[in-house]
Amino acid sequence: MLGLVFISTLLSLTLFLTGIRLIARSTDTSVLAMTEIGTTMLLAWLLLNEQASSREIVGAAVIFVAALIILVTGRKRTAEVI
Repeated sequence: MLGLVFISTLLSLTLFLTGIRLIARSTDTSVLAMTEIGTTMLLAWLLLNEQASSREIVGAAVIFVAALIILVTGRKRTAEVI
């Protein structure tokens, strides 16, 4: 039980905060946080054999596509400024 608490809360929060420090742009950090829902669903499917409805799959796909669009357009704007 203690291991579950450690992995699901302390370790994940520590890794998230470390990632925030390592990523230079705040936009990248917020986009990574946004993809947490889709990533959780994907990992549940891969590791725990959970079934997802088509509605959930479409929702996760929309999140991932939106994240890619935000990252790509943000990098283009950054390149133009430099």
